[in-house]
Amino acid sequence: MDKVLALQCHLQVTPKMVTDWVARYHEALRPADGPSGRVQTETEITRALPQRVRALRRIADLVYTRWLEGFGERPDRK
Repeated sequence: MDKVLALQCHLQVTPKMVTDWVARYHEALRPADGPSGRVQTETEITRALPQRVRALRRIADLVYTRWLEGFGERPDRK
């Protein structure tokens, strides 16, 4: 394995995915033990969701474009 990218996040999310996850896992959205003592609330997670997803897509474009450059491929130069 020469070029590997490992991320533990979801750069590909859509607003629907986030709202579906919040609905499905709402029981997990309660105060947590640990250093922060909390988990984000549904309101915090879904606040300005369309704008935040657009910003995340810009980040995903940068991350994946940079990653593909490592393979000698440029998505903008086909």
